Amino acid sequence: MKAGETIRCGTRCLAMLCAALLAQHEVSAASPSEAGDEALVIGPRRESKAPAPAGGGREWFKAGLSAEAYQAEAAAAAAALGGDKLSAEEKTALSEAIRREGERTGRAFGACLDWKQYNATTRLGAIRGLTIGAPAARTAAKGLAGSAIGEPVQQVRSTAISLIRDRKDAAVTAEILRFWRSAYDDELGFDEAKRVAAVAAMRDIGDRRAYEALLYLVTLELHTGAASSAGPMGEVSITGNGINLPIQLPSIETMSFNGTIIVPALASLKGVTGQDFGRDANKWREWIKQQPDFRK
Repeated sequence: MKAGETIRCGTRCLAMLCAALLAQHEVSAASPSEAGDEALVIGPRRESKAPAPAGGGREWFKAGLSAEAYQAEAAAAAAALGGDKLSAEEKTALSEAIRREGERTGRAFGACLDWKQYNATTRLGAIRGLTIGAPAARTAAKGLAGSAIGEPVQQVRSTAISLIRDRKDAAVTAEILRFWRSAYDDELGFDEAKRVAAVAAMRDIGDRRAYEALLYLVTLELHTGAASSAGPMGEVSITGNGINLPIQLPSIETMSFNGTIIVPALASLKGVTGQDFGRDANKWREWIKQQPDFRK
């Protein structure tokens, strides 16, 4: 074995860990933007053509709206909620309409969280709309994960993180882990900015399941690094906390680096938790067991 080894955990491994997170909570069918292994992508800015919020008597989310009109209606509703100018009667009527259309408005509000397409008032209102509608976990997971990772307005980001914590949202944690994994692209190379953004999101949310997922990857990497040099590896099982996953280990690429084993997940685990137990998996495991479901 060479002096140091860099170990990369494959997309399949992390995808199964994310699936295990989702399996801990009942979720609905995925939205049209189905969760995958790709990074969160935000498109070019476009001006919203949503109608201005109306006064009393407006019928929100009328039947028969096209997909485009429905999204525009959701943007108008989000702008109204974010602007804090609705009367009590108007807010009640809008809230009732949102609850009636919970899953569909959830998908539309999730799309309104794109900071390149919608202004901060609309994005803040979209989070409030998600709070009212309470859609299933996966419905707006990508939008909320994007807010935790890249939202530029602190009030909007803090509100999104509070909602994620209140919902104990495993689907969002899984999306952020996928985004974190995309920083280690086998073809495009390492993207430190992505890794740092994902680590910051996981740290601020404080979901213990993220700690556990990263520790599983650290354990895999450390054990594989001690077991073999470069070359295709076999299958191992990861068990614990209701997870029982066969993992097909990726090939290990070795290189010399100051005589130190470089573990990508370990650096992220330190950043997310604020702790440093080095490569002692047992100490990490004991510390994580003592943590609440969400950091206070």
